[in-house]
Formats: sequence, C-alpha cells, structure tokens
Amino acid sequence: MLRWDWSGEECALFAAAHGAALLRHSPVAPTISVGRGSADVVMLTGNFRMSDQPEVTHILRHARAVTPACIELAPDAASDPLIRLTIDGMRLIVTALDPSLNRWRLNLPATSDEQIWGCGEQMSYLGLRGRRFPLWTSEPGVGRDKSREITRIMDDSAMAGGDYWTTNY
Repeated sequence: MLRWDWSGEECALFAAAHGAALLRHSPVAPTISVGRGSADVVMLTGNFRMSDQPEVTHILRHARAVTPACIELAPDAASDPLIRLTIDGMRLIVTALDPSLNRWRLNLPATSDEQIWGCGEQMSYLGLRGRRFPLWTSEPGVGRDKSREITRIMDDSAMAGGDYWTTNY
C-alpha cells in the first residue's frame, strides 16, 4: 500500500514494503511543476523533429491534505490547487484540476550515490543521473552525437539523425 506521511509543510509518498520515499515534497523542493505550452512536431518516416515552447510554468510549492489518501498542490497557499494526487491501493492517480495544463515535470528524490537507469533501450548513455532526458519513443536514427558528420547528414537529408535519447522502446 502507498501512504502519505506529513511533517509540517512537507510530505512524502511511501510504499509500505519499500521503506524509501517515492516522492518527497516541500515548499523549497517541490515534487511537481506544471504548465502550458505549444509543441511543433514534424514526422517523416518514423523520425521526428520536435520543438516545444513553454508559455506558462507553475512551480507547485504548497501542498494540502484533502483526505489521508489525497493531496492537492498549488503555487502558494492563496492560489487554487492545480494538481490532485490520490492514492488508490498501489496506484497514484494524478489529476489536473486546470484543463488547460498540458505540461508537467516530476522531481524524484534520490540519494547522492543512487544511479538512474532505464528509459527504454539506450544506445548512448547507461547512467542517466544528472541528464535532462526527454521520454519519447521514435526510430533511433543514425548516430547519437550531433557534432558528427553522419548524424548531421542524416538530419539534413531525412530527419534521420539520432539523439542520445531516441529509442525503439
């Protein structure tokens, strides 16, 4: 089972069998930021060129308990909540309370020696700690380094140059 633990203005989401915090929130280290933005996505034969322009960003510093299983997050105590996090057994249901929100960022707690692995099959970096890592599945493309000629040629001719984050999975 999941549970929220509170200490003053800080809260953490724990899994009973795990023992470590899955999410940790405080006004100085908020767990979620949300916003609105416009994306420009072009696809050619399974290869994507994307750009994203954030228009509004809200750092959700204020948390309040609605029930023992539910918290709401807002930019500050005077603002309406923008996100609701509800525990349902072993699931965490995230609900946007403002339908115009279409971007979110989740900050996960980690110890100083903890490593981050995964995000699909990667052909570039094994350890992902400290990297901004977009989660997007597409054809992996040719190359992983935009400074190499083959990757630039493939980008220019067919949008087929790879990135460090592209994966089939």
